[in-house]
Order: sequence, then C-alpha cells, then structure tokens
Amino acid sequence: MKKIVLSAIVLASMSAITSCKKTYSCECVTTLKGKGTAFSESVTSVNQYTEKMKESQAKSACSVAENEASIKDGLINSEASLVYTSSTSCDIK
Repeated sequence: MKKIVLSAIVLASMSAITSCKKTYSCECVTTLKGKGTAFSESVTSVNQYTEKMKESQAKSACSVAENEASIKDGLINSEASLVYTSSTSCDIK
C-alpha cells in the first residue's frame, strides 16, 4: 500500500515538473526595403518572457508584439512611402 501511495506522489511530482509551461521568447524580424533600389535591411529583435507560460499564452503575447510592430510599420510606411517600406513578422521560440 505504501508503494502505491509513494508511486502516486512521484507521478504527481513528475507531472508538475514536466508541465506544459516553459519560458518562451518572441523573435521579430523587421525588414526595410528601398523602393526602386536594391536596398534591403533586416533587424532581428528577441523579447525573452520572464515568466513561464503555456504555448498558447506565448503565441498571444507574441501576436500582440507583432500587431504593435505592424502599427509602427504602417506609420513608417505612410511617412516614407516614397523611399522605403517596412514590414515585421514575429514567431515564438
């Protein structure tokens, strides 16, 4: 009987240790392309999340970062649309 209880405690501990929560990061690549030129420049930024979260939570947070970057891209593109365009894409790692 003690072995069964001990086994149950060990299994519960193992599942807590190997839970679905991990530390993720959001990697965003912003690309500037010159209009009518061969100019192209890419910049990568990584936002490391400090708390452990589920993959779905990390995707949501990274999606927010991508949406914020898209708004900035839109502002840049509206102000400098004759010179270059800017685009950003983000993925969790």
